[in-house]
Amino acid sequence: MQNAWARKALVFSLLVVGAAATVVATAPWPGAMPMFSKGIGAAFTSAAPDAATVTLTPQDTYLNLDSVNYSTAPLLATYTWPDARVANTVVMKFDLSSLPAGAAIQEATLHLALVESDGVADTYAVGAHKITGKTPVINQATGLNASTSTPWTPSTCCTNNTPLAQADISTPYDTQMVDTAPGFKVWTITRLVQEWAADPASNRGMLINSDTAKPRDRYRFFASMENPTTTLRPFLRVTYLAGDVAPPTVAISSPGSGATISGNVTVLATASDNVGVAGVRLTVDGKAIGNELSTSPYGLTLDTTALADGVHTFSAIARDAAGNTNTAAGVSATVLNGILVLAPQDTYLNLDTTAHSTEALLGTYTWPDNKPANAILMKFDLSAVPKGVFIKEATLNLALVESDSVADTYAIRAQKVVGMNPDIAKATGASADGTKSWTANPCCSNNVPLAQADVSTPYDTPLIAIGTGWKTWTLTSMA
Repeated sequence: MQNAWARKALVFSLLVVGAAATVVATAPWPGAMPMFSKGIGAAFTSAAPDAATVTLTPQDTYLNLDSVNYSTAPLLATYTWPDARVANTVVMKFDLSSLPAGAAIQEATLHLALVESDGVADTYAVGAHKITGKTPVINQATGLNASTSTPWTPSTCCTNNTPLAQADISTPYDTQMVDTAPGFKVWTITRLVQEWAADPASNRGMLINSDTAKPRDRYRFFASMENPTTTLRPFLRVTYLAGDVAPPTVAISSPGSGATISGNVTVLATASDNVGVAGVRLTVDGKAIGNELSTSPYGLTLDTTALADGVHTFSAIARDAAGNTNTAAGVSATVLNGILVLAPQDTYLNLDTTAHSTEALLGTYTWPDNKPANAILMKFDLSAVPKGVFIKEATLNLALVESDSVADTYAIRAQKVVGMNPDIAKATGASADGTKSWTANPCCSNNVPLAQADVSTPYDTPLIAIGTGWKTWTLTSMA
């Protein structure tokens, strides 16, 4: 059962054939700022020793009961007309990209300067909402459209069914009862800005809404980014704690670089972080070894007999609680156990002239009764086997991923290809290489040869049950 290797490397072909069905596989207030004419601004100040504050300026406009864009207007209008209906509403967009990665938002306040009101001696409820349904373009938005090509969601909220974005907003994050005294009014929208920071794609902007509990012609006008008095222009003030952006350091301490290893070995990494290491995952050739390790020492025992003989690269990935990660420089060590793990070129043959070498499954199938309809074709390159060695054991391992579910077994034979030298990328049920036909035989439907006359007797024929997982053929004498 043991064979001496000849001086030159060998490449052999293997055919796996099934005996039952299965699949195997490894009005109003004019005004306007072009959308990017000023840009969205940011200014930083210090707050508490461990916090910072940034002041952001918006792109802004207001919506009216018409198809006009008011982004160049010096005012931002909220207006009730007729009774208990919105006639104007404010749309704003803030760019949060100046906030550092991982920043924890502590407070966010919107500041609007009231410059004109209806003069009635009571308050006017102005709510701050997140825009959720559409993404407005500020220098294109109107009472009808979020942008030139995108209408607001239809709504019966307002006169003439002008939508005014009322169906594209959240419930209010804050509602201020705005009196008639000129000056800055403040909305606390911390939760809204936290949501934007956590999910930047959700930052479609915000809407400042009119009071729908008031009679007609009640209003509040605020200064816009186009207001000639720059000190009255709107801003968002955000206070945040800087996030942890420093990744851990990590290195492999065992095995040593250039070491020769066999049997069970300890794979060990060292790791540290400015705050704390949350976990370390050891890898070999980019694949995880066991589970992530949460406490030091970061090590475990690896059975190297699961690896093919040769050079392998050991590394580790460390992470901290903030999600920062770092990967250790690879350390190469040579495994020497007398074991090689070889991956094949593979395909399966079907009752057609199509090559299936790029498909994810390898199929064995019986159709019609007692005739093969698929067969698996594989080639292994044995040039990595050292010269002059004796083969002690050779096993083929295939992972069953799907079957016909009939509760019995299915005989799958492993046979050597002897009559042809197939080209895996081109082989079909009719041809070994896209040109040369398999030897003719009446094995299969429509006399498709399916390589059945070009194979040896079986080297192994396990009976495959329907349970998924690895199935093994012993092919020592073939090797």
